Amino acid sequence: MLVFTLILLWLAACLGVLSVWVLRDAPSTDASPGAAVQEPTTQ
Repeated sequence: MLVFTLILLWLAACLGVLSVWVLRDAPSTDASPGAAVQEPTTQ
């Protein structure tokens, strides 16, 4: 059971790192959060 839980934790960590890496590299296709953040800054 310990090995099974360790494998699940390892897969979860890999998925988290991959998701963060993809979100960082992927261009903002939605443009909604980016626009919301840039609007107040460009006063």
